[in-house]
Amino acid sequence: MSKGFVATKINWNIITRWARLSLPNGQIAHSAWKETAMKTNPQIARMVKLRHQNNDHFAEIHFYFCFPTNGQFKTLTLMSLFGEPDRDLLQHSQETLVVCEYRGNTALLMVEITQIVAVVAVPPLPKTYNIPSMDTKQLHYVVEKPGLDILHIGGHNEEDIDE
Repeated sequence: MSKGFVATKINWNIITRWARLSLPNGQIAHSAWKETAMKTNPQIARMVKLRHQNNDHFAEIHFYFCFPTNGQFKTLTLMSLFGEPDRDLLQHSQETLVVCEYRGNTALLMVEITQIVAVVAVPPLPKTYNIPSMDTKQLHYVVEKPGLDILHIGGHNEEDIDE
């Protein structure tokens, strides 16, 4: 997989970042930059599903920013990609349990915000089985909100609650 935008020399002093993004489906995607700084327990809305190179991926958003490239400004996001879904668990669950490894800063990617499809929940997978290979990984499972593909027909937008 390509790494999205490659920026070798970035002057981060001229980059303005922001913490929230309103998606076309009415959801509001947040970012780790602000959610982790909150003193109260935030509603976690920084995990997203994205379409990158015609494949669906899951990621944690770090922040959003505008970046000048080829004489134009692109609106991008810096994110940490989750690993590919565990094929064995996916097959055994009849394509219902999507389990991915959280890779944090080892899998950073910059992409245009138009590739973000939806906000998803990605809670940690409970360690209910004694499987040694699972102990060393930070495994999470994906929960998508059903009906998002038709939600915009009714004109519904989610509320953004400041903590």
